[in-house]
Amino acid sequence: MRARDRFDTGLLERYCRELGIEVFDPRFYGPEGRVIDLRPDGRTIPHRSLRTVQAEFGIVPGAPASVRG
Repeated sequence: MRARDRFDTGLLERYCRELGIEVFDPRFYGPEGRVIDLRPDGRTIPHRSLRTVQAEFGIVPGAPASVRG
């Protein structure tokens, strides 16, 4: 089994929570939270809101981790 198949959003959520990060809770980021995407080649992708990125990836805030995918 590949690492990406074992490391799902539920595991990410648990790890982040242990560090005090509520990764899937928009309130954690505040009204000005942004997602910055850094590429391996050093390029950056334009800033997008958390809500926009969630929509792009089909993430439903508050849904169980297994739904997120």
